[in-house]
Amino acid sequence: MDMQSVSGTPAVAMSSLVLYGAWRSTCTHRVVLALKHLGLPFQYKAVDLDEREQEAPAFVEINPASQVPVLVAGDLKLSQSLAIVFFLDTVAASGAVSLFPVTAVDRARSLEIAERVSSFIQPFILPGGVRRRLVREIVDQKDANETERALGRFVFEQMMDSLGKLDKKVAETARDFCVGNQVTVADIFVFPQLLGAARLGIDVNGFPTLARIYEKCLAVPSFQEADPNKLPDAPSAATGARSLNDKRGPEIARQPDPSYPSSTSRAGALSYKEPNGSLSHYLGEVINKPLPQLEYARSQAFERFGPVATKVSALEVCLFLRWIAQAIGARQAIEIGVFTGSSSLAILDGMGLDGHLDAFDISPEYTDVAVEAWRRAGFEGRVTLHLVEAVQGLQAMSSQPGASSRYDLAYIDANNTQYQAYYEAVLPLMRQGGVIVFDNVLWKGRVAGGDMSDPSSVCLRELNAALRHDPRVENTIVSLGDGLSLSVVK
Repeated sequence: MDMQSVSGTPAVAMSSLVLYGAWRSTCTHRVVLALKHLGLPFQYKAVDLDEREQEAPAFVEINPASQVPVLVAGDLKLSQSLAIVFFLDTVAASGAVSLFPVTAVDRARSLEIAERVSSFIQPFILPGGVRRRLVREIVDQKDANETERALGRFVFEQMMDSLGKLDKKVAETARDFCVGNQVTVADIFVFPQLLGAARLGIDVNGFPTLARIYEKCLAVPSFQEADPNKLPDAPSAATGARSLNDKRGPEIARQPDPSYPSSTSRAGALSYKEPNGSLSHYLGEVINKPLPQLEYARSQAFERFGPVATKVSALEVCLFLRWIAQAIGARQAIEIGVFTGSSSLAILDGMGLDGHLDAFDISPEYTDVAVEAWRRAGFEGRVTLHLVEAVQGLQAMSSQPGASSRYDLAYIDANNTQYQAYYEAVLPLMRQGGVIVFDNVLWKGRVAGGDMSDPSSVCLRELNAALRHDPRVENTIVSLGDGLSLSVVK
């Protein structure tokens, strides 16, 4: 097949697409996203990277660079993801959907973001084969482990720096997606890279624009269909669902990778706000009464939602919420930011059988998990879920007869740039002696610095200062989880 036949009769080219890839390859993920979004059928052929099938003669004949992905369309073989996505978009059977914007400016901006990911972030992940060659060239074998660890720290720090710069760049053009309100090639490249960052234990919620776009993409059907865990070679395809934070297949995953500074497991992703695995087990299972269905709510977050799963409330915060609900005799509570339900389970368990929770969130997808967790725990009749923007919902609630001074406890864990608005909306509903709890107010320690470029740090710093001087409450902040602010209503 020559290029003239491809451009002249795209249906013929599209009818025989074969994609060679690997489930944990972010570059493969880009191509699968493009195929799904453009509605193009394809045959998938898995290449086992752990078994080094990319170096086998049969595959080298297809791609001498020994890398995935490779797209084969008749006689055409393409092996760079950006070139593949461009080809697919150009010859897609339907011109109604395109990953390249119409205007030259937006098209250039989309390509600029994709190129930043492809050239300035992806290469620094350093695949295993590259790391091994580097170590072999740099040091004697006796120093190999320490060099691996040093390389791992370098990768981690480089990724943090690159994602920070990318977040600021994308903020210049973002609306619903990276460039405007339509999915473009920029989103096709950014989304998989955020999953790759999560496998390194990076909490992408620290990059507000990227995290917001990730959530928008997550709601797009083609992105859901392109989930790497649905590929035939993914561990979940054979052994059941696995966390999207798992970096490799089951055999490799049992052996810790010394090149990374922390575990790539759920514990690694939550290490900034939770103790290690053995201490968490002691706190959550041994010395404290276990919280019903907490593990379900947390595990589902990681299996379904990838990087944003770190939104789950820290174990210690959940234990504290149950305790405070019990200690003040709470019977009416408000939660702003449900996510998959870990904190609501804690509050409900603490209030007892006659307690009721009004829970606010805007995501039916996240809260579907919470609703199931409530059902499993026997709490479903004691929760009212409000799928509405919280300030709007609270203001409507305040106008109802008998709502004022009704609530004993409020937990706020949503968009931290809106915390002051949530506070002013919830305060009229609280009784004297009621407690308002804000999560994440230390923001990984960033509020203590003078950084004015991070909107979350700025807003949380302003909130903390305002609460200190607010005569309506008595406030204190404790370093529990990622920081809790506790306000008792006077």
